[in-house]
Amino acid sequence: MALNQGNIVGHDLGPTAVFAVFSMNTRWQSRKGLLIAAGLDNLFDKTYAEHLSRSGSAVGFVQTTRVN
Repeated sequence: MALNQGNIVGHDLGPTAVFAVFSMNTRWQSRKGLLIAAGLDNLFDKTYAEHLSRSGSAVGFVQTTRVN
């Protein structure tokens, strides 16, 4: 960990816990030209934070907090 260090691409905000999410997706095609698809992301509603780049700061996103 390199707290508060980084460059224009990224910034270390502290340790990130390990996480896993469970998602389900399915699709069904009854005939040519008709496809039905559905999915559930993060089925167990697990709170987690992903590492983000600083590229969003160019359009006004604050880069000093984690995004759950």
